[in-house]
Amino acid sequence: MGCVPSSRCVAHDGPVSGRPAQPSGDYLLLDVRSAAEWSVSHLPAAFRCEDPGAAVAEARRRHCARVVVYCSIGERSSQLAERMQALAPDLLIHDLAGGIFTWASEDRLMLDAADHPTRLVHPYDTSWGALLPPDRRAPLP
Repeated sequence: MGCVPSSRCVAHDGPVSGRPAQPSGDYLLLDVRSAAEWSVSHLPAAFRCEDPGAAVAEARRRHCARVVVYCSIGERSSQLAERMQALAPDLLIHDLAGGIFTWASEDRLMLDAADHPTRLVHPYDTSWGALLPPDRRAPLP
C-alpha cells in the first residue's frame, strides 16, 4: 500500500515507533478515522480529527512542524494530508505507511477508548476488514 505521489510516507520504524509521543514536540500524530473507529483502537498520543483546517490549527497550537497522519490503510489519510498541505505548505506532512491495519498486523501498541491496550481494530467495512488478521478484527456494529 503506497502513498499518493504528493504525500510523504513514513515507515513504522520512523518517528512513530510505538513509543508515546509528547503532547507537544517534534510531530503531531493525527488519526483521521471516524469516532467509532477511534473508540475501538488508536495509536498512543494520537489526536483524532477529520477536518484539515482543524488539524492544521492543532499542529500550530502544539508548535509541531511535522504531522504524521494515519487511517485504516492510507486512503483517507493521504487525502487529508494533501488538503492540509494546501492549507499549510510549511508543515511537513507524512502518511503512516499501511495505516493502523499494518500497525496492528505488526503487533504494535494500540489503545482503546479508555486508553487500555488492545489488539483489535475497527475493520471499516467487511471488504477492507478482510485485510486484517482475523484475531485483530473487531466486530462491525
